[in-house]
Amino acid sequence: MTFRILAITALNLIALSAVAALPVALRQPEPRHRAVAPQGLQPAWFLVRAASGSWYLNGAAINEGALMAQLRATSNQGGVRFLPSDARSSAQVSSDLAWLRRHSRQPVWIDRLPGPL
Repeated sequence: MTFRILAITALNLIALSAVAALPVALRQPEPRHRAVAPQGLQPAWFLVRAASGSWYLNGAAINEGALMAQLRATSNQGGVRFLPSDARSSAQVSSDLAWLRRHSRQPVWIDRLPGPL
């Protein structure tokens, strides 16, 4: 009788451990796919204006002076995609967009990340 209880307990522990370890065993790193532009085309720059007023160019922080110099000096065939923070007011977003269009040599579009509004 004791042997049966011990065997059932051991089997339950093994089964529960296997079930608990299953998500870890099946977890794989999320693939990161970097889109490659066709020959002759350049991908767009993505500019983000944070709620604090900081600028980010393709994910890297950049100050306003360096951003202005980059927008004026370099022509990017893909243009500029502006992604404003949800925390900024519409007047601030409008002002930022006007500033970008004034200082950029390439077209500037306002964009948003995909997802629910």
